[in-house]
Amino acid sequence: MNNMKWNSVPKYDARGDWIMTNNVNDKVLLVLEAICDEKSGLTYSDIVNRLSLPKSTTHRILDSLKRMNYISFDAKTERYSTGLKIIELGVKGLQQQELVDVSIDFLKKLTEITNETSFLSILIEPNEIIHIYKVESSYSIRTGADLGIRRPFYATAVGKIIVAHLNDDQIHEIVKSTQYSSFTKNTMTDPTFLIEELRRVKKMGYCMDDEEIELGLTCFAVPVFNWTDNVIAAISVGGPTDRMKSKEHLIVSELQKTSIEISKWLGYHRETVQ
Repeated sequence: MNNMKWNSVPKYDARGDWIMTNNVNDKVLLVLEAICDEKSGLTYSDIVNRLSLPKSTTHRILDSLKRMNYISFDAKTERYSTGLKIIELGVKGLQQQELVDVSIDFLKKLTEITNETSFLSILIEPNEIIHIYKVESSYSIRTGADLGIRRPFYATAVGKIIVAHLNDDQIHEIVKSTQYSSFTKNTMTDPTFLIEELRRVKKMGYCMDDEEIELGLTCFAVPVFNWTDNVIAAISVGGPTDRMKSKEHLIVSELQKTSIEISKWLGYHRETVQ
């Protein structure tokens, strides 16, 4: 067995589960998992022996993880341990889960009142949004947007309202770095016009996707804030254009009320979203 190549040899992961892989991404994750599982950290030899990885491969993985701050190295003990980046990602994950947990009952009520599908969405780097929770309308004809699907921020109400509440440098960087495509004749693809639109929706306090991602579909969105008064997400209501526009006032009003309730649970102190 010792003469066999890595990609043909069964291995154990950090928890002792039987694995077999020749995928470099799998190897990186196994190393990272092994380090995170040990409070006191692991030496280079510990990692090589525990995972039966080639020494050269282990060196490259550790160097990359250390360079990107996913792990740290203590020269005195010669041990690798969890880095700041991992801690940061863990905190973000907990915050996102808290955001969903807090929002569930409020979005259910929002959908009950408007009888349209409601969404909780976040901005992901560099310039896209994903829906992380939704409550569907009881109508047979409704928006079919799925959870976890990436959408460009500029073609969605939730994306535009979140970006609109970032600082000017962030806005200009996102707008400048985005590659634009037209999904419908209403999609905003001109950066100059888009910046003006972002200023306008921030002042209004809500944003409308007027058939910009899909013909026949309209959405309204408002921002969600946390205790730092920074926008961390958006909630929206979407559905067929005729229905949505006929009750725009009700939907926007209920969205703003719901946003305040969710934001307050997250530590926001103001009485209105801005």
